Amino acid sequence: MPTRKYPLEPGGPERVELSWNGGWKSFTASLDGQPVGFVPDQKSLKAGQEFSLSDGSTLKVQLAQELYAVELRVPWNGRPLPGSPSDPAVRLRGAAGVIFFVAGLNIVLGFLGAITHSPFLLSLGLSFGSVFFGAIFLLLGYLVRRRSVPALAIAFGLFALDGILSIGIASQQTGHPVIGGIVARIFFLTRIWQGFGAIRSLKEDEATGDAYAGA
Repeated sequence: MPTRKYPLEPGGPERVELSWNGGWKSFTASLDGQPVGFVPDQKSLKAGQEFSLSDGSTLKVQLAQELYAVELRVPWNGRPLPGSPSDPAVRLRGAAGVIFFVAGLNIVLGFLGAITHSPFLLSLGLSFGSVFFGAIFLLLGYLVRRRSVPALAIAFGLFALDGILSIGIASQQTGHPVIGGIVARIFFLTRIWQGFGAIRSLKEDEATGDAYAGA
């Protein structure tokens, strides 16, 4: 039975516990060890359920479709719980993580292609040029972690353009679209795109002195 625990506020104790069975059935939400809500099945969870807590606040749970994945959203009084998938700080880390992953992959494979002269890697354009590309993404990832919107936009644009070129080259070589590569690119681009909303939310919190801004 999968279980997730979250605090109500950044840095606070993990007071909310969520658990469910396979297929998102028998979903239970508890606060301080006491059950506060139950959702019987995935359909009901996708529709979203709101529970009233003893202090007058509300906890909502909803399973949202995000392209090729689902995201469990858990807002408390309309605010994502710290550490939950829709928490702006988590989304920003996810966007930066994808950028760092792209950087590392290009650096490693670029070096391998250049040193081993592998026909396969070289045919994909993986050589010292890829190492330079990866170094750029390392810098962009660092700047994104520091909430730079221009750096995020550059990373998104470069990765999208690189994807179009790479998929085009692979399609020419194989004679058909590389579906797996397309799906992976869309997934990564979606995670990077989420960074824009995350940075905006975090900066708004910072401007209003909200505790969530430092999460």
